[in-house]
Amino acid sequence: MTKTALILLNYNDAPSLLSALERGLSLRGIDLCVAVDNGSTDDSFKKLKEFVSARETDRIAVVETKKNGGYGFGNNAGVRAAAEHGCILSLIANPDVIVEEDTVKALKEAVLAEENVMAAGAVMEGCSPEECSWPLKDFRTELYASGPVSRRLCKKNIYYAPSNFGEGFRGALSGKDTGSLQPVPVGAVHGSLVMVRTKEFLDLGGFDEEMFLFGEERVLGRKIAAAGGKVVLVPVKYRHAGSGTMKKIGLDAVKREKERLKSEAYYYEKYLGAGAKDLKFAEAFQNVVLFETKLAARLGFL
Repeated sequence: MTKTALILLNYNDAPSLLSALERGLSLRGIDLCVAVDNGSTDDSFKKLKEFVSARETDRIAVVETKKNGGYGFGNNAGVRAAAEHGCILSLIANPDVIVEEDTVKALKEAVLAEENVMAAGAVMEGCSPEECSWPLKDFRTELYASGPVSRRLCKKNIYYAPSNFGEGFRGALSGKDTGSLQPVPVGAVHGSLVMVRTKEFLDLGGFDEEMFLFGEERVLGRKIAAAGGKVVLVPVKYRHAGSGTMKKIGLDAVKREKERLKSEAYYYEKYLGAGAKDLKFAEAFQNVVLFETKLAARLGFL
């Protein structure tokens, strides 16, 4: 049996974390639940300790980071704890994600099927496969993908074509062909639920902790590709409530966009090799995107 950890990151949202822990403990495919409190400023850590004490189980490991260093920082701490407990695989999941036993099983099988598969994701309910995975793009395409208008105009260059996920994939996803769970190689998968090889993830440096929020999936995808590994999307589903994290850390639509654009600029420079002229162009483009976001928020569309 391949020992598998479920990594759950919390910031000021004990109810979601404790519910996720209950669900994790009920999953046969999960051997250890790693609960990471990412510097919560409320009583989350106290409630977490009480929850663990009341259950008297060795299937929960608790990590307290002392500061909120963001998505990558907290999840890296969780995966390190999983490694310390001998877990070969780590399933990184947002606390507001609901995942079934079959999905955990399919993700494990996908990662273990080939030695060079280092990460696997699933398809979020209500989304298409091309909305839950992305190709790794060049600087200009990534930049245009960051704008609400340009994203629509350049859609064909930004997303995978529906044909990338064939009839077998979609048949399995719809439940019509459950015998065909062949994963599809992709550049990156959605960070709300991703299975990784624990050691290999840490050997690659994990998520980039300079990025507080947004874009970590693409960085992981690039690290894996550079190491000769693969990321795959598996035709199974999961539920994601979404936006709970944003509310807890106090990010409204405009603040969220500012944080995203900050991560984008860092990504362009460090991972896409954008030079001074490119970064200047990106700054001007992002100012337009921010204006669009502020206008949409003012008009009540966000």
